[in-house]
Amino acid sequence: MAQVYKADEGFDYSLFRGASCAFGVFDGVHMGHKFLLECAKNTARIDAGASIALTFDIVPDEVFHPNRL
Repeated sequence: MAQVYKADEGFDYSLFRGASCAFGVFDGVHMGHKFLLECAKNTARIDAGASIALTFDIVPDEVFHPNRL
């Protein structure tokens, strides 16, 4: 079962250690999103790690590249 975390000040970033991560704005899961999620799941299975979907409640460029907007 999936767990949902908010990456705020109290977030335990060790959850990412050894994990395979699909990174994106999963505002609706279309075929491209499904592909990324399946890749993370397959890599996690091979590496015996967790699979994680990292998403945003805003467009990532607002945080990482605000000068491009």
